[in-house]
Amino acid sequence: MLKLQKDVHKYLKDRNWHKLPLDHLAISLSIEAAELLEHFQWVSVENKNRKIDKQKFEAIQNEVADIFIYCCEFAAISGFDLEKAVSRKLKRVSEKYPASVFKKYLPGSKEYWKVKEEYRNKVKSEKISDIISSYAR
Repeated sequence: MLKLQKDVHKYLKDRNWHKLPLDHLAISLSIEAAELLEHFQWVSVENKNRKIDKQKFEAIQNEVADIFIYCCEFAAISGFDLEKAVSRKLKRVSEKYPASVFKKYLPGSKEYWKVKEEYRNKVKSEKISDIISSYAR
């Protein structure tokens, strides 16, 4: 991933865009994320499980690529290793929401939100190892 981050930085430097203010990148990243959401806006319930056609799938890939490029630009200009940041974040989130507890529930379901809220409340007052073992049964 570091090579990709360096490629993005070279791309920026070649165009003299490597000194963009971070707030501009953050705004652009948010705009690109909104553009990704547009592909799912107003999709009816009966169409949600339909296979996405090739043209739309390509457009979605382009939006995700734009988001990723802005993330790489942000990291390059800020001077941090995006791969290390993602690895650290995954480790923290894995500890906070262990698979043994959450794999049983479909994200967004009533059960998922109930367990997540219960789990968050317990985490505030108990040891994580005790909580994990109580949910893993």
